[in-house]
Amino acid sequence: IPFLDEIDKTAKVIGAVNTVVNKNGKLYGYNTDFSGLNALISKNNIEIKNKKVLILGSGGTSKTANAVANYLGAKEVYRVSRNGGEGLITYKEAYQNHSDTEIIINTTPCGMYPKIGVSAVEIEKFPKLEAVVDAVYNPLSSALVVDAKDKGIKAVGGLYMLVAQAVFAAELFLDVKFDIREIDRIFREIEAEKQNI
Repeated sequence: IPFLDEIDKTAKVIGAVNTVVNKNGKLYGYNTDFSGLNALISKNNIEIKNKKVLILGSGGTSKTANAVANYLGAKEVYRVSRNGGEGLITYKEAYQNHSDTEIIINTTPCGMYPKIGVSAVEIEKFPKLEAVVDAVYNPLSSALVVDAKDKGIKAVGGLYMLVAQAVFAAELFLDVKFDIREIDRIFREIEAEKQNI
């Protein structure tokens, strides 16, 4: 960010940039993860409005998830990290004080290949949980997603977010607008390949 000439207002609010475009020697920063996560949530009909949301993680993607949750009208949003800190709560605090959480968004790499089979949180401690959104895309279904689905909770992995943010980044790089169906096409192609279908 310190090396950029201009920062998109969304990226500025989030405090994280994941796409840099060189326009005639000037560097412009954007955050396409915002649109990617928003697309993932929307595509899967996950209702955030007036819900209590826990965001697992403290990095740039967690800041993005916080911005998306607030944009979508969440009632309460808490970011969770191992050590807590400014603007963060610990997992212990999440279990003790926020067991009424309705939506969990995982932005940690926990469960990502090669460390598969582990989950950042024990979802059974959240009896009101309605949905899990996991930014992990490899494997397609992380341990967190599988665990949630096994308990009858709506859960989605991060592949659609990955594809959507890449398409949005390509729009910025190429200064073009793609049809939203392009995201669906690429997603289906990669998903089928990963599932060996």
